[in-house]
Amino acid sequence: MAALLLLQLLLGPSHAAEPPPPGSDPTGRTDSSAALNAAVRALCEATAAAPAPRDAVLDLAGGVYLMDEPLAVNSSLRCSGMLRIRSGTLLASEALGRLGANHSFLVTVLDYWEGLGVSLEQLVFASDSHGGGLRVDAAHHVHVADSNFLNFATVGIWGSKLLGMGHDLAVDRCRLTECTGDM
Repeated sequence: MAALLLLQLLLGPSHAAEPPPPGSDPTGRTDSSAALNAAVRALCEATAAAPAPRDAVLDLAGGVYLMDEPLAVNSSLRCSGMLRIRSGTLLASEALGRLGANHSFLVTVLDYWEGLGVSLEQLVFASDSHGGGLRVDAAHHVHVADSNFLNFATVGIWGSKLLGMGHDLAVDRCRLTECTGDM
């Protein structure tokens, strides 16, 4: 809870008009991983039927979302345009850290998926030394911008080669910070 209080002080109150995804907790007190994964899936499916490419946008509206499991972008998603996730904080729980080094990331972009790319914008990837921030492997057109990565046990951003197929990752205007004390 100390990490949540620090984040709320740093970020200030939510100022966006978008409602939080159904079933999620924008206060960061309970796990929101299933609700955020369901929201991404629903947004992508809604674009798949569009006659022309259309972006799927998950606006976190300045909320803080506790994550027990990764927000997963993988080959099971069908999106006609870009998938954009923006404007909020993803907070790693202790449960996320227990998933193991290759699986304990707040966001994973794995496998070539059907979409024009993934954009992660104005996000805070936060932890109190649990897991990692972002893992990209065998994915194309992943762009992280104007985001912060705080206090991970493993790595903030990992462009891995575990799947052996390469990746395309651009990182702009991001800060990676390691705190020496409790958050």
